[in-house]
Amino acid sequence: VRALTAKTGELDMNRVHSYRYSDDVFKKVTTIPQGKSHGLVMFIDLSSSMYDSICGTFEQLLNLVLFCRRVNIPFEVYGFTDSYNARDGLPAHPRNTGFCMYDDRFCLRQYFTNRMTGTEFNDALQNILCMMQYYSRATYTGIPTQEQLNCTPLNPAIIAAIELVKQFKANNGLDIVNTIFLTDGEDTHGISYVNSEGAESYLGSSYYSRYYGRPDKSERNFIRDARTRQQWEIGHSTTTLLNILRDKTGAKVIGFYLAKKRDAQSKIEQMSRDRKKCDSHIESFKKNRFAEMTDVDGYDAYYIIPNGSGLSVSSDEFEASEIDTTIDWEDEKQAKKAMKSVQKEFTAQMTQKMVSRVLLNRFIEHIS
Repeated sequence: VRALTAKTGELDMNRVHSYRYSDDVFKKVTTIPQGKSHGLVMFIDLSSSMYDSICGTFEQLLNLVLFCRRVNIPFEVYGFTDSYNARDGLPAHPRNTGFCMYDDRFCLRQYFTNRMTGTEFNDALQNILCMMQYYSRATYTGIPTQEQLNCTPLNPAIIAAIELVKQFKANNGLDIVNTIFLTDGEDTHGISYVNSEGAESYLGSSYYSRYYGRPDKSERNFIRDARTRQQWEIGHSTTTLLNILRDKTGAKVIGFYLAKKRDAQSKIEQMSRDRKKCDSHIESFKKNRFAEMTDVDGYDAYYIIPNGSGLSVSSDEFEASEIDTTIDWEDEKQAKKAMKSVQKEFTAQMTQKMVSRVLLNRFIEHIS
């Protein structure tokens, strides 16, 4: 779209013979402005509350991954979990006094990467499709114990993402990494660190910091980069870690929150700062099945989308409803009315198809 074609002023000897009937005899040059190179790293919540949404989430994910692979956009996809079964056989996380720490159960499960060979990618697709069959209750053959769902270790996932995104960006020579976090709830881990006795401590009282995301008001806590000495005061734990991720990697951070229809409005009201915008976000969710918010702390963009069956991707072929057989097609008014009705149905279904691919469409907007 951005390509520019111009005449060079030099004769094109292959076109000179046509000078009698065409003045287009000059050489041309096409210039394509270089855009910024993008990549995608995605982190998916593997908590128990995602059970009814996993199938739809993976369906949306496959659209996104296949698009990236088709247009050669580097990508990596992880699921984050704190299930003991997922860590089966893995060594314990290292513990250094004063360092932020991971829960001993936390790990990432990598589902896709652009480094996969064709065979590996097809095997990964097949595995995801099998899991979709299980979560859609189409089969009861079971899934590997490592895929069992548990809680939402969002904060540990963000901490892990800092180094992962830095390496991903450097290895692929990217300008911008779009880092996506998809969850249906808040972090359940807070921020913890290794105390002088080598044990785990939470900032502030463990209950307040863990379940409300921020330390006691009487305390001031900071996270410091041991190499650069840059530091960040901890307010809301997840927001602080997201800001560190953005500062350390230059990544664009995008959040997707899966909400039940009855909870979507309260979630939008909770996240929105502006009442007028809040009302428009609620209206957008009702009409378009998503609400886009650009003023949520820690995120470049934050989307509220429906959970469960609302994530399913529409791929049905268009079929017009039965047309009244009494229509006199010779009558111009009746014919126009009938065709207008079909056109309306077609437009509605095409709109539904576009809306149903919410992850892919929003990602394309961010890289275009």
